Amino acid sequence: MPSKPRRFPSTSQAGFTLMELVITTVILAILTAWAMPNFRDFMRRNNVTSQANNVLADLQNARTEAINQRKLVSICPKSSTSTDADTTCVVGSTNYDGGWLAYTTIGAGTAYAAGTSGYDLLHAGAGSPSVSIRSDQGVFTFNSRGELSDQLQHVINVCFKSTSGQAGAGSSTATVQGKTIIISPTGRAIVQDLAVGGACAPGTT
Repeated sequence: MPSKPRRFPSTSQAGFTLMELVITTVILAILTAWAMPNFRDFMRRNNVTSQANNVLADLQNARTEAINQRKLVSICPKSSTSTDADTTCVVGSTNYDGGWLAYTTIGAGTAYAAGTSGYDLLHAGAGSPSVSIRSDQGVFTFNSRGELSDQLQHVINVCFKSTSGQAGAGSSTATVQGKTIIISPTGRAIVQDLAVGGACAPGTT
């Protein structure tokens, strides 16, 4: 008696139809269009927060060094067009967009003088082309007690720039809120949110 042929289970799988592919592509495009602005604003907020924290850290370190070394320690702005290797202060400027220097000094409010006795570079901070950093004073100097040398409160505002590298200060919006660093006369510094629509350049409206 002839044996019956054995049947094997089918391994074939149905593929996607053209309509299913079109629907999937449309859904993916909608999700991408919805997510991209949120992700972009997240990255911008993160950049602003990161820069504010960088400035805060250097202010705190400068104050600590002034106390530990029993010396005057200053932070000054670099030119907005300076390179990372540049160590030239712009004493009369309140624009920290190009970065900043932290250094020991022999006189409050004086610029960093490379190679001069009493001036030692402690740290160089880098700016970001998409973030503005503006203060109400050019050079901040901490005395040996960790206090600001002028015994006044000061602020530094950090905001997002809508155009990378723009000359003017940025803006504080509901989607990308700016940060303000408040430095008390005692030298202690804190970071707070800058009001939506607040001036990113202190002293302006």
